[in-house]
Formats: sequence, C-alpha cells, structure tokens
Amino acid sequence: MARAGLIKCLLDTVGTHPCDQTIQRSVRSIFRSPVYHELREKLQSLGSSGAVVNETMALDNGTYRQLTLSNTSSRNAMTGSMIAQLGDAVSSYVTSQDNAIIVRGDTGAFCAGSHLDLLRSATADDRTAMCDFMQFVTSALWLDTRPIVCYAQGAAIGGGCELYMVRL
Repeated sequence: MARAGLIKCLLDTVGTHPCDQTIQRSVRSIFRSPVYHELREKLQSLGSSGAVVNETMALDNGTYRQLTLSNTSSRNAMTGSMIAQLGDAVSSYVTSQDNAIIVRGDTGAFCAGSHLDLLRSATADDRTAMCDFMQFVTSALWLDTRPIVCYAQGAAIGGGCELYMVRL
C-alpha cells in the first residue's frame, strides 16, 4: 500500500498553481491537432500486438489514472498500435478530472522502446511518424501540471526511457 500513500500525498498538491487551467487548455489543444490525428491513423496500421491498459482508480481524495504497457513477450516494447493507444490514453487523461497519472510496465520491464520487428519493417516515413507522435504524447505529459509517476519494475530502454524521464 506504499503506492497508495504516495498517490495520496501527490493528490493533495494538485490544482495549487494559478496557471493550471491555462496550461491544461494548451495541453488539450495538442490532441485536437490534425497532424496528431493523421499520425495516429498511420500508427494504427504498424504492428498490432500488445496493449496499453487504461484504468481510473479512486482514492478518498480523488482519482488517478493508471496506464499499463503490456507486451510481455517483448519486454513491453511498443508496437504502432500501442503507441496510438498510449496517445488515446494520454488524451483521455489530459481532458479528465483525474488528479495524477501512473505509467507502468506489465511484469519484468517498464518498456523496451519501439518493437524491433516494427523498426526493421517500417519505412523512414513510418519511423518519423512514430517519433513525431511520441513527441506529441510526451509533450502533453510534460506540460500537464498534475503529478506523473512512472513505476519502473525493470528496464526502460530507448523510447521507454524517454517516457520514463518525461518530467525529470
């Protein structure tokens, strides 16, 4: 229950900054961008294994969002479809009233970055789309004023490290 205590402590600090609402509006605009939607559609067709599980959890002083990267056969490496799902989950979070977000990997690793089979078969345009899309997602997390907890139970490699270090 140590994690619940940490989240409770973080939830108590949310909403104390006077610029929170202005920043939230800026973050939400990222996900309304036509470029974001074009990149998302492209990623949907690039590798379909794995999932990003998106759950809302309740505590006595608010709710928090937990995103679990789940592709255990490849140390939670991100496929195109998982990257798109991560974008959907972060978009949902930034428009929610949740007080904090936890990002974690499913069993044994946080995230091994992009799936190597995906990178081998992707065109240069596909790889650029993946990088651009992840830039949207990590920028939204970085700009959001609410607490972010990345709960790494193992390796965070490549894009996984980028995601893990979004607020450092």
